[in-house]
Amino acid sequence: MGELILKLQQKNIWTIARIVVFQDDDWPLRDSAVVLKSAGGGLWRDGGGRLWLDPAAREVWQYNAEVSKQALALGFDEINLDYIRFPSDGVVSNIKYPVWDRQQSKEQIIAEFAHWIVNDIKKFKPHAIVSADLFAFSFVQDWDLDIGQRLSLLAQDFDVLAPMVYPSHYSSGNFGFTNPAEHPKEVVKETLNKGKEILGDSQVIIRPWLQDFNMGAQYTAPMVRAQIQAIQESGYNSGWMLWNPANKYTTQVLYANP
Repeated sequence: MGELILKLQQKNIWTIARIVVFQDDDWPLRDSAVVLKSAGGGLWRDGGGRLWLDPAAREVWQYNAEVSKQALALGFDEINLDYIRFPSDGVVSNIKYPVWDRQQSKEQIIAEFAHWIVNDIKKFKPHAIVSADLFAFSFVQDWDLDIGQRLSLLAQDFDVLAPMVYPSHYSSGNFGFTNPAEHPKEVVKETLNKGKEILGDSQVIIRPWLQDFNMGAQYTAPMVRAQIQAIQESGYNSGWMLWNPANKYTTQVLYANP
């Protein structure tokens, strides 16, 4: 991995280590002490059949900090933390938390985790860039969505926030559209503009994830480029990232002006 990173950096390619935090199918195979359980017994699984760790468990915080440091030691330029939240789908009312005692709110737990891990990473490498992936709706409404992700709190610690602005994930009626997926530019622009109202004078960098997959509509190169244009028209100039779960990207986007 170190050799690969060196080759990428020689070509002036920014390297990002994406680390999935609280959704983890590997940890439970080794130790189930901090794994979410079902009230009826056994391990709890979300709607996709995935396993989760308790966001309040300090062992999980420390583990992900160590993974982040290993990535930085290999030469990665940035740590990107994903799934820094409580579960959102599946029968969440059936979850039994082994550590979280519900005395603190979900947003307090996630904000405390963010503050702790960013500081711990920067003690290891002061100039490391640490980013976090957020649900796009955290930019639309100033609350934690009942998963712990509150934009105004997380902006205080992370260097970069990456809202996953996938138009296909918006419900009918959002921003007045029957099918938001068919209006990528408008959805991205409206989301970012609402986020600006929440962020105020925050200096956090915003670098959105954009949709490059077919869901809700067939996504063509012009539709992907329209999302990029929406970012630029919203006044952001810190880039963007494309997501396709099959890693099949619309290459025309990279070789044409938006």
